[in-house]
Amino acid sequence: MVALTPNMLHVHTPFQRRWMARVQFCLLAVMLCRKDGLASSQTESAEMPDQVEAPADDLLSSFIQNAESMLHFTGAQQRQPYAGLIGAPSVNPMSDGCWTNVSLSAKGRRALIIMTSYGAKMKNGKTTGAAIEEFTAPYYTYLDAGMDVDVASILGGRIPVGEGTLTYSQIRYRIDSTLKAKVRASMKIDDVKFADYDVVFMVGGWGAAFDLGYSQVLGAKVAAALEARKPLVGSTCHGALGFAMANKTDGTPWLKGMTATGVTTAQIEKLGIEKDTPMHPEVVLKAKGANYQCIHGHGLLGDVGATSVAVDTQGPIVITGQNQNSACVVAQRQLLFLKAGEGMDEATYAWVPKSSCKSHLKVCYQGYKEDILHGSKVDPLNFCRYGGHASVEVGTCASFGYGMHFETPFGTIAKDPIFRKLTIWKETYGDALVV
Repeated sequence: MVALTPNMLHVHTPFQRRWMARVQFCLLAVMLCRKDGLASSQTESAEMPDQVEAPADDLLSSFIQNAESMLHFTGAQQRQPYAGLIGAPSVNPMSDGCWTNVSLSAKGRRALIIMTSYGAKMKNGKTTGAAIEEFTAPYYTYLDAGMDVDVASILGGRIPVGEGTLTYSQIRYRIDSTLKAKVRASMKIDDVKFADYDVVFMVGGWGAAFDLGYSQVLGAKVAAALEARKPLVGSTCHGALGFAMANKTDGTPWLKGMTATGVTTAQIEKLGIEKDTPMHPEVVLKAKGANYQCIHGHGLLGDVGATSVAVDTQGPIVITGQNQNSACVVAQRQLLFLKAGEGMDEATYAWVPKSSCKSHLKVCYQGYKEDILHGSKVDPLNFCRYGGHASVEVGTCASFGYGMHFETPFGTIAKDPIFRKLTIWKETYGDALVV
């Protein structure tokens, strides 16, 4: 066995760096295979022959035909973004948690952010108000995409703001006189026309437990937006309580049967406020008949350190986030669906493994069409290419549930290790981050 020394890892030239990236990728594959254990290896060996038993030339021809067929299909029809639950049981609480592999443009579109007006301290002395992260992250997501962003609250006027942390968006807010002015002089929800906007985002925070779920005006406006399927309505954390008073014309709650998430009761208990806040999103959503989803956290932070984002596409598209860590991705997924609904194609393609691929190392490539077709054919670790177990789709990898870079002991692998023209991504779905 050859031991790696510091001198061997100290590379200088681009050629050396490319080869080191290949070594890192191979090491990652070996570690993943070893992690799956003997049982999964035996299962893999029993299933993989069906995918690789044909001659290489036939497999290559089959792959090209399948890819060209899919390209022809996607050129004529825009596929909806990935709609499954995504998230992780543990994230960095000092990060906004935004996807970094999406380029979002919504110039000329309008966004509305709705917040609580309740700012009184709870019986335990803790501050209520709106959670800073839950309005700064979506605000700058919309703003940076070229949107005009307005701010409203239940009563209008100054919005009480709760405690915050030092994420990028929150630091940006502290020096942003424009957003501060909007928070000091918010519009009253009664005076806002939802039809004037393309997306609406309902912010949480402990104050939201005291007024969002009790506002008949907010409930009526949300219900009308869902009925009209415009604007796209989303929320995070306690912001999900904004759906509580939204009913269909026959009186049925819009939440009934809807896939949605909001802050978990476990997180509320972890923070010690279960007896100090009148409405708990998990309880309310379930009582209204929602298909409540969440990802429970690991470690000392528990659910406070977890995140998840749910999408409901049964009727109007509704995107909801579990807590403060989910706000940015909720806004990003709203814009992905907004763009898909407009049928836009910015010449970004993703090479997406199908569920039929049995490989434990599933990779999504993102980039230009020609680079994707070339890179996916020659990557020696890309087992999903055999037998047509992948497809080329219009959109980003994040649109199909691949939203994270590969992390190795040597650092992050963001680009393909061989040609450096594509970005590569791994799955994020279910109750764990897929590696």
